[in-house]
Amino acid sequence: MDTNVVISGLLTQGGPPVRIMDLWVEGRLTVAVCPDILEEYLRVLARPRFGRVGSIEERYALILGLTELPNTLFAQPDPETPIDVIKEDPTDNRFLECAVAAKAVCLISGDKHLLALGKYRSIAVVSPGSDLKS
Repeated sequence: MDTNVVISGLLTQGGPPVRIMDLWVEGRLTVAVCPDILEEYLRVLARPRFGRVGSIEERYALILGLTELPNTLFAQPDPETPIDVIKEDPTDNRFLECAVAAKAVCLISGDKHLLALGKYRSIAVVSPGSDLKS
């Protein structure tokens, strides 16, 4: 799951990102994270504009709590085989690397570069509003 889905799911009331986050918390969706993605989640959520979520400590605790869920999978992308598919924003490639390492079925993203792929290898790239059953 990319960062904008996680942040939107934490900050908004209702809508597809919130539904995705609920599925994660309820244990009905397994979410893969890797060190780079976890670092990005924390870095983005630490921005002052997200203070309404709570103190910096509370925001960190929230993300770390999500990673402690039994349906959170820690993946370690292979540093010897980096993915360089998204040229416009190379940092987006980390989500593909994590998905490959985790043998994910899909990557949930609101990012236009990732969504433009539609699929990477056998991994569907879908928006939060997609029907996740398919």
